Amino acid sequence: MKIRISVILSMILALVLTTDISADVDDYENRYVEMTLSRYDDAVITIGVIDGSDRSYYVYTEDGTEENDEVYQYEIGSITKTFNGILTARAIEEDKLSLDDTIDDILDFDRNRNFPTVEELLTHTSGYASIYYSEESNDRNNPFAGISKTEVLRQAEEFVSRRDTYQYSNFGAAVLGLVLEEVEDEPYDAMIEGLFDEFDMSNSIVYSETEILEIEENWEWNEGDAYIPVGSIISDVEDMMNYLQVNIDSELDGVERSHMMLESLDRNPQRIRDLEIRLDGIGYHWRIDEEN
Repeated sequence: MKIRISVILSMILALVLTTDISADVDDYENRYVEMTLSRYDDAVITIGVIDGSDRSYYVYTEDGTEENDEVYQYEIGSITKTFNGILTARAIEEDKLSLDDTIDDILDFDRNRNFPTVEELLTHTSGYASIYYSEESNDRNNPFAGISKTEVLRQAEEFVSRRDTYQYSNFGAAVLGLVLEEVEDEPYDAMIEGLFDEFDMSNSIVYSETEILEIEENWEWNEGDAYIPVGSIISDVEDMMNYLQVNIDSELDGVERSHMMLESLDRNPQRIRDLEIRLDGIGYHWRIDEEN
């Protein structure tokens, strides 16, 4: 079975609004797709293109390129977090939550400490590390699997550090998932499935065991894992183009707000600039490029 490299970022970046779509796709292929294919044997990369009302997608393999070929399913990784951003924006618009709320305002903590705010969870400035391992984490394939919500709550109350710089935190995203469950009184997967219905993403799921999708390389999750909000969505190019369109239109509740810049950043190493991507700021888990 071919390895499906999850390059959903490619789908996001392939929103091409110029007059020469084919040239932009060819340029992207030359600069990034070929590099990725050369690094991974049997890789399959899918890139979706939206040009006004026209849509197309391209499947890249070591054997060449096919337009509108087979639809593959991918783990979309941390793009999952942008769905959490929309859920958070909606909760704020409905006065269920505030960016300034500290997590102990919402979660049942006994300690009186300087806990991070909702905004700091969204912008990765909470001071939390990327992950705090525990004895519950015993899956070599997926380091986030098996860690319970009870354990993450314990760690969130125990580990508090200085919050003065950007530090990407999967743990913070997991805590935000618990915050959303608390304020909405609904399981995380049910909230995401509600977005799938609303966004016309019928081929997407929150998480799955391997045998359900028959993708050998996907991460396996346990029901109730605390890190599911970090990156457990599985989708395909057609659904992701629907998601792109939702964000382009920005008409549905919470979507436009989720694009607002909350924190200015200047983190643009050469390897990122080579792909003509910038990280100038961060919003509701969206990374914001102000130039490209």
